[in-house]
Amino acid sequence: MNRHSILLVVLAIVALMALGSCEKIIDFDRDTKSRISISALVAPGQKFSACIARSFTVASNPTVSSTKKPGDDLDFHEKYDTMYHDLVVIKDATAVLTVNGTDTYTLQYNDSTPYYYACDYVPRVGDELVLNVSAPGFDDASASTRIERPQQVEVVGTQVYYSEAGYEPGVPASDQQWYCGLDSVMEITLRIHDSAGERNYYRLRVLAVADDSMAIMQGISLPVYVTNDTYTSSDVIFANSLITKPYGQWPAGQSSVFDDHLFDGQDYTFKVHSRKQKGENPRVYVELETISPDFYYYWRSYEVIRVNADESYLTPTALYSNVQGGWGVMMSLSYDRHTISY
Repeated sequence: MNRHSILLVVLAIVALMALGSCEKIIDFDRDTKSRISISALVAPGQKFSACIARSFTVASNPTVSSTKKPGDDLDFHEKYDTMYHDLVVIKDATAVLTVNGTDTYTLQYNDSTPYYYACDYVPRVGDELVLNVSAPGFDDASASTRIERPQQVEVVGTQVYYSEAGYEPGVPASDQQWYCGLDSVMEITLRIHDSAGERNYYRLRVLAVADDSMAIMQGISLPVYVTNDTYTSSDVIFANSLITKPYGQWPAGQSSVFDDHLFDGQDYTFKVHSRKQKGENPRVYVELETISPDFYYYWRSYEVIRVNADESYLTPTALYSNVQGGWGVMMSLSYDRHTISY
């Protein structure tokens, strides 16, 4: 062996000895304390409400089976409802909403599903909202949001073309990729009119709808709708490389939220595609939501987590939160909406 070979062998032996004989204990400061969780989505024209619950660690997270009682014959949804009511929701919290730094409103707890705290105040565009929550046994928590002025979207044009839905013989209808989807797709050209000098965040919703039938509920006829909120687009504003897998009918790499850093203060034109639904009066609702920054960051983290929920070896991704002293998110939106008929 030459000198270089001997040196490499010695270095390898030293490295193996270091790996085998060295152990370092790293302290992990884990916060296992249950905290207040706030969930609120604020929109103009709708009374303010929020869900106030308690947080859990992975080890202490309640399950549906933890609420089972002898002789219990509730179905899964009823058991889930019971679990939430008995173990998750905080019923004795004090929640105060402050509007624009002056007016205050005390929220009242509603014991019916979905157990919201609510008040009579109806938010408006431009409102600055702060929610402060306290409850026995918990640290105080607070969150805030501002309702942004809605930016406008214009429907430039539409085109309907044939695209096979791809039904598979022998596969139950509910398991088909395009359940209730027909062999027609609408290509919609949209144009955003973005305001200059401000950072705007958006979510685009494209909802395909058709009237299916009438359902009888307690002797009252109610309309039934067939809906699908999936759309596709190859435009760069929807690209997100962190969404590595498809989710339901949403393709990999596509997000529904974006910002205006590529077109600040300009008109921006793009195309989306929406599949026609089975039923009468088929139509598409196009809604451009101008969302709060917290909405944007929360939804970006949620989209990544939902496609990787079953991956054991992926780097953990934090779900965005803007609650001080607790968990959850308080966010807001305003919108410009259009209806397009086939």
